Amino acid sequence: VDKDIILLDFEWYKDPELSKEELVDLVVEKNPDIILTTIIAQANADSIDWLTTQIKQKLPEIPIILGGQAIRHFKEKIFKFCPNIDFALINGNNIVNLIQCLKDKSKIQNIKGLICKEDKRNEFSETPDPNNFHPESLYGNYKDYISKIIMFVKNRNAYPLGILEFSKGCPFNCSFCAGKSKYMEKNISIVIKEIKYLYKLGIHKFYISDLTFGANRKFRDLVLDNLKEFKKKNDKFGFRCVTRADLITNKFVQQLLESGCYEVGIGIECNE
Repeated sequence: VDKDIILLDFEWYKDPELSKEELVDLVVEKNPDIILTTIIAQANADSIDWLTTQIKQKLPEIPIILGGQAIRHFKEKIFKFCPNIDFALINGNNIVNLIQCLKDKSKIQNIKGLICKEDKRNEFSETPDPNNFHPESLYGNYKDYISKIIMFVKNRNAYPLGILEFSKGCPFNCSFCAGKSKYMEKNISIVIKEIKYLYKLGIHKFYISDLTFGANRKFRDLVLDNLKEFKKKNDKFGFRCVTRADLITNKFVQQLLESGCYEVGIGIECNE
């Protein structure tokens, strides 16, 4: 499988001296069937636009799919900032369905969260997100490649970090933040299934990339209860997250510790 895909983050990790132009050349040399990238906030739009423009100029027929937190905020406007992408996807769990449609050159339909350019608007519709998610359908084809990355990282005396999320967006809508989008909670059991699957492959540390972890206290308690149970049976499990200072309580800290949290990022903002 490692001959079939190229992961630019991994290529750069192997050789940090690579320039962005050389990374683009690697993509062109690979001549992939599909290109996927991600955007976290509007601040990343210029970089994504540069990357996708360079690739599209050299590989004009290759579809480019863009995902990430910022898509939920931009929606159709993303094509204004990144005009060379072909599709934007709000729900990352549906990426396999979209790739399969593109691979089979079949009509793109029934993919929830898919945003297309105007000329492709009639090619899709939305249906409720299925609850019978199986990690194998998302990661199964890439197990060997994931194992290769894990071994390479461990040989450098580091550890691989899985990145997952229990929620998208943030309910606080701070004026200084570039990550504004509607707050939406994911199905906890789906994320736990992903953690269990990746843990068995050898990824023991995770970054829970919720923009504000614990924003909803009731949902937070359910998440941490599930992580605590997982931690009891898997002592190498650990995670880091980001939250707000005004959400920190003694109970929250205790829950984090019992669930395997080893690092919490807190941003400090002021007008001075």
